[in-house]
Amino acid sequence: MAIADGAVRAIVLGRDLEIARLRSRISELEYELVRNEVLLAGMTEALIIADASGKIVLMDAAALSLYEFSSLDEARRNQTIFAELFEARSADGRLIPADEWPLARAARGESFPYVDIHFQHRRTGKSWVGSYSAGPIRNWTGQVILVALVIRNITRRDAGPWTSVHASEDRSGSL
Repeated sequence: MAIADGAVRAIVLGRDLEIARLRSRISELEYELVRNEVLLAGMTEALIIADASGKIVLMDAAALSLYEFSSLDEARRNQTIFAELFEARSADGRLIPADEWPLARAARGESFPYVDIHFQHRRTGKSWVGSYSAGPIRNWTGQVILVALVIRNITRRDAGPWTSVHASEDRSGSL
């Protein structure tokens, strides 16, 4: 019986140690999550993270506000109709098809900095000029696993909704 009791104690002790390790790891992950949320909240740029297929994983508060969504769930529900909700134009006024929007381009593996795009919400009329920078995040084999899109709202409020603060500058990565 003593052997059986010792084995039971060892199993219980091992289980307790594993539970303690899991609790410690959960605490570490909770800390990282809170830290990342604080970092994101402090950004002035809007951030969108999507998976390799372009499906939105994360939109920070600035991105949700820019696109007039009340929550990440609302943005995800509407993602399939973004082309119906929004109109996008290049700096020269050319209509940009949805498959050329920054998120779609980055999901195909493209990287680009500072592409100015004029967006208008078709239902509300809200418009803005965003300076979009995007790129894929790859795993160790080079496969795209996530896409990061950073948007700086560069609309000049005193010059009308379709005027970029960079309108007279030569910008790289234009569409």
